Amino acid sequence: MSTDFSIVIPCRRDEDEEEVENTKSSLPGGTKVIVVAYDEGNLGAALNAGAEAASTPYIMVLHPGDMTDKHCLPFLQSLAWNVDCTYPSFTVLDENGIPEHNYPASVFCPVRLSKSNFIHRDCFLKVEAIKDVGGWRMDLEAMSHWDLYLRMAKAGKTFKAVREAIVVGYTKPSDWPLSLTTEKREEIQSEIAPNGEIPKATFFYQLSFPTTYYRCLLPAKYLPASCYDLETYEIEFSDNEDETTLKFPDHTGVGIFQFPGDALRMVMVKEMEMQGIRTLIEVDDNYTVTTPHPHSGWVKKIGDKGSSHSLEGHCKIVAESSGVIVSTPHLGSFYKQFGKPIYVCPNQIEPDDYPKLVKPDDGKIRIGWFASGSHKGDAYLIERALRWAGKQDNVEVIVMGLYPDWWGDSIKFTHYPWSNDLSVYHALISNLDIGLAPVRGDPWSLSRSDLKALDYGIQDVCPIISNNAPYYMWTHEENCLKATSPKEFYYYVKRLIEHPEEAREISSRAKEYILKERTIERNVWRWQEAIEFSKNGKSLLKSKDKKHAPQKA
Repeated sequence: MSTDFSIVIPCRRDEDEEEVENTKSSLPGGTKVIVVAYDEGNLGAALNAGAEAASTPYIMVLHPGDMTDKHCLPFLQSLAWNVDCTYPSFTVLDENGIPEHNYPASVFCPVRLSKSNFIHRDCFLKVEAIKDVGGWRMDLEAMSHWDLYLRMAKAGKTFKAVREAIVVGYTKPSDWPLSLTTEKREEIQSEIAPNGEIPKATFFYQLSFPTTYYRCLLPAKYLPASCYDLETYEIEFSDNEDETTLKFPDHTGVGIFQFPGDALRMVMVKEMEMQGIRTLIEVDDNYTVTTPHPHSGWVKKIGDKGSSHSLEGHCKIVAESSGVIVSTPHLGSFYKQFGKPIYVCPNQIEPDDYPKLVKPDDGKIRIGWFASGSHKGDAYLIERALRWAGKQDNVEVIVMGLYPDWWGDSIKFTHYPWSNDLSVYHALISNLDIGLAPVRGDPWSLSRSDLKALDYGIQDVCPIISNNAPYYMWTHEENCLKATSPKEFYYYVKRLIEHPEEAREISSRAKEYILKERTIERNVWRWQEAIEFSKNGKSLLKSKDKKHAPQKA
């Protein structure tokens, strides 16, 4: 077991020592444990003492009776690099030790955190980050953890939710001390309120897919906006028993729904529009086509009463909304059929969220194709190129996600399973010298975005991409190489492997382009425009910038 973290267990002097021992017994052998005793009301002082006593860069706070399984700590540890607070899910056990309820780790959103604490008290924390914000306050009788997270967020510290890591205990979140006065609660909340700004929008998503990060969390960070996971979002109804009106969070702003196609979203969209809350449907894939479509099982469930998602449901929700946000103009052209305003918000990135890793220096050139199952039809474009590359002594071919078993032994490659954890995905990309992004020419594929090229370029990987609609913003021979056929993919792969200095030059220009043009901070105005248009029909742009305004159907 690595020794770069310690476990801190704050224990009231009158607390049952058996609970402390239960917590300690759940930890892997060799784990450093610091037990800090304190009197009632002095939790903050005890936690500060525990952090001070730790001789490790990280600590994990565990309260008496809370336990981890053998996978929890190593998993949190493996994802904690470059993160100040890594927090797990929490499972409540009943008195017999049987799981009663699970509280999944919700994706971090600072505006939502300012309203209520959705981060469990048992977190993996960077000691330096704790000290930078002054540690836990010692004048609070309750909510000391929430207060710390708020001050960390205000200071720009980083947070990461890890659903797969689970802490179990007998303490329900509703039992946590919440006895602060209204004044003290407002004081704590004011510490993080982003310059007093009211959230401009609320994103509603389901499950934490990578697209949730790019299409919800990043724009929310700069708008600002709230984010809610519909898996854990609790629907509230009017206090009037004779009404069934849904209640939405204060300052909802515009409601933005991702992956819409189910009954819950339908109800929420209709209710919001009836209450005068404008809604926008966010799509980054073409759900208007059924063939060819990698998710045809989803889109073909038209009228299937047993289906929570369907093409029919998707179309109805779009029809009820105030507009559609898309990632590319080509995708937007398919959604014009609904007669709704179309707002084009291309994918952008946050450079600081990418790992700062050094590429292997072993003389090998690494070329990669990172593809989910939906890219199976693209493989033919690069087969010839990779077959040649795999035969070169100084080349390693890396494939992540899709396993092209039909290649057999004709192509030598290293395979990694697909991961929805972006830290794993980005870490693997960082090893590459050349990245492939083939896209075939059907309506589904041409509606995709250039995100893969962005992930390549920001990590000093030279993109070889298809010369079609998704990559309309990239310039051949300047910040990428564009191929139109298997022959051209082969030619460019061979050219770069034989001339690696050219790959480095192109990757450098790709990164320069991304930092100059494709960061979320520089482009959040596109989301602001969509929100402003949907609410007021007005533009935020000056007249000379009108050409950049979102297109309307």
